[in-house]
Amino acid sequence: MLLRYSVDWRHESGCDRLDALTLAKKLAVLARIYALGLLNEDEYTKARNRIMQEHNVVTFEQV
Repeated sequence: MLLRYSVDWRHESGCDRLDALTLAKKLAVLARIYALGLLNEDEYTKARNRIMQEHNVVTFEQV
C-alpha cells in the first residue's frame, strides 16, 4: 500500500528540497531497520521523533 504524506514545517522559509530529501532518506532507512526487526516500536518512535526535530518537522499529515 502506498501512503502519501504532507510535511508541516516549523519555518517555511527554511524548507528546501535538499533538506526534505535528506529527511526522507533518513526516515526510509529507519523504517527499513524497523521492518527488519532490529528496533522495537519504542526505539523506532524515539529515533523518528529525534530525526524530525533535527529537521524542524512538526507533523506528518496523511494526504
